Amino acid sequence: MSQIMTILRAAHCRSTHHYFALDALRCINTERGGRLADLLLKHYDQYLKGAKDPDSKFRDFQNHVLHVGDGNWGGAPRACEKWLKTAINHLDSEEWEYAAYDLGVLSHYFTDPIMPLHTASSDPEGIVHRPLEWSVCQSYEEIYERWARGKVRVTFQLPDGNNWITQAVTAGAERSHAYYHRIIEIYDLERGVKRPPEGLNGESRDILAEMFGIAITGWARILERVAEQSICKMPNAGLTAATLVAAIDMPVAWILKKISSAKEKSAVAAIFNEYKTTGTVRVNLPPEVRSVRTEMAMTVNRNTPINPPVSATPAPRPVTSNTTAAPAWAPTSIQSPAPAPIATSQETHPQPIAPTPSSEPSVPAWLPAAASVSEPVALEPVDSFEPAATAAEQPAVESVPFTSNRVADSRYTEREPSVSEQSDLVDAPSIGPKTAQRFTKIGIDTIGQFLAAQPEVLAVKLETRWINADLLSDWQAQARLVCGVASLCGYKSQLLVAVDCRSVEQLAAQDAAALTSRIADYCDTKAGERILRSSSRPDAEDVAQWIADAQRGAASRAA
Repeated sequence: MSQIMTILRAAHCRSTHHYFALDALRCINTERGGRLADLLLKHYDQYLKGAKDPDSKFRDFQNHVLHVGDGNWGGAPRACEKWLKTAINHLDSEEWEYAAYDLGVLSHYFTDPIMPLHTASSDPEGIVHRPLEWSVCQSYEEIYERWARGKVRVTFQLPDGNNWITQAVTAGAERSHAYYHRIIEIYDLERGVKRPPEGLNGESRDILAEMFGIAITGWARILERVAEQSICKMPNAGLTAATLVAAIDMPVAWILKKISSAKEKSAVAAIFNEYKTTGTVRVNLPPEVRSVRTEMAMTVNRNTPINPPVSATPAPRPVTSNTTAAPAWAPTSIQSPAPAPIATSQETHPQPIAPTPSSEPSVPAWLPAAASVSEPVALEPVDSFEPAATAAEQPAVESVPFTSNRVADSRYTEREPSVSEQSDLVDAPSIGPKTAQRFTKIGIDTIGQFLAAQPEVLAVKLETRWINADLLSDWQAQARLVCGVASLCGYKSQLLVAVDCRSVEQLAAQDAAALTSRIADYCDTKAGERILRSSSRPDAEDVAQWIADAQRGAASRAA
């Protein structure tokens, strides 16, 4: 299993739901459950497709939540019951691909309410929902390792009876809800938008590690129960063919992963820009949040506001799984099965961090006054967030339009360029996902292949009016710069080429003051503004660092 798992995780996982669906397979302990896991790996394409379709295809977001503080409002239990029945029926009739898809869908509806933001609704949550989930996705490996190698051990003992999965998803949501207010309060929105993993501090990562443990372990137990309840003769699924197919599909999967990443970055940036401009998020409110609020507005008692002002009503006391009233099967922090390399350290019982009934809900420091966050939310459909199209004169770089402060010079002098000639072409400056697809059609997939081709030949093959040989020559110069200079990124290389500094050698020979002046003058033009967008202008210190890195790069190549 390890070989195909490595391939699938590296190439085909584009969301936490993909990771949860796969990582749970390593926690299965029963013989029949293991056969089901092998079957899911053999049909990994349908299994992973199902794990994401509730978000990308069904978009039935009211079924992704369970608001334990609002009388268990939400359709997650019903959706779980439906897809559990469908999956077992397809297993019993030996329709393996359909069953794999059904179980992927079921994994989504089960794990979503185990994430705290899916257990209640509030204005602060609407602002941080998408950025925080993007931070979690970008930090998945570190959070997963924090759980797998940490002190918290999770067991998830399923109840008996006909509604066992409803009880399971409810128990997970109750435990998760204990952290709802706290994880919103401690999320660093501004840092998270610039660099998603930096939005999560140590405390939030500990909270999420526990939630990961509940989601992964719980889903493993559910798969074991499904395998036990099905009457089918579970086949011995060979993994050799699946491994081969997964390997063949890897380049396509990587491209899709890059496109998905670019879209998410664009959407998160739009949320942050609206919040900074208006103090709230309405136009760019995530569709899942908008849908849930609309459904609640139609079903909840009109006299009970969904989002009461933060100073008016205390938060409901969350129901946690370590109270005396909790059922014996609820998820708790005690020793349990976990993925293979696990440290056998002393168990801990972290206390939920939540407001008491006599206190007000925690309010993040970055939020505006209560009056500005309790405005009604517009219900018009939200536009899709496609990365901006490249401009005819000078395409803008496909990257997060923010810059970050330098922490220490050593960070820049010791690191390597973020891209190389082996990188996917979509990572090159000025070439977004749509343009990269054009190049793929003519056999250009990597930066190295792009640099090795003649601009005139590429222009003919691409057959577009606006991508001519001169523009392609500029793109190649930008790509060579980012491949050779560690402190450069896309828009910075665009600025350098725009002021006729086109190679690492040219940059290494520049005078910092003179080059800074030329770049500043260019940034004052319309073309310069298009490159910058909302990024800050490079200052003299930045330019001096570029030159120093270029000199080191040139020296290393000469050696």
